[in-house]
Amino acid sequence: MVESIELLFGTELVPVFAGNDVYCRIIADIREGYRKQGAVLPIVHLRDERSLSARQYQVVINGEIAADETIHQITEGTMIEMLTRLSDAFCDYYNREMSD
Repeated sequence: MVESIELLFGTELVPVFAGNDVYCRIIADIREGYRKQGAVLPIVHLRDERSLSARQYQVVINGEIAADETIHQITEGTMIEMLTRLSDAFCDYYNREMSD
């Protein structure tokens, strides 16, 4: 069972989320998609993390790094890219847990 999920990111990725209300709608859509499949995506905690490089981000699920990526160029699609990776990491983790 997934109890916690965090999206940690380096300093240059902070503006991707700061003041961007689109994030909530995207997460709600992702959550609804998983709900229809019988899975519960918990609250996603966003946090800037100084130990990461400026454009690095990690998806941490139940305290385990499920994805560790670097954004090479920040664009309008960066948030979608990061949230898609978060969704993929959640799906992989959830499926692995369910098969054990």
